[in-house]
Amino acid sequence: MSTPPLSISTTSVSTPILWSSQRNRRIITIGGSVES
Repeated sequence: MSTPPLSISTTSVSTPILWSSQRNRRIITIGGSVES
């Protein structure tokens, strides 16, 4: 999955949340545009 520079800071903060919310891609989209 590619992470844009804008969502890098958000991704690093919500990294554990990303894995936890793999089922809910909605949360990932809200935190930043993450393309899997």
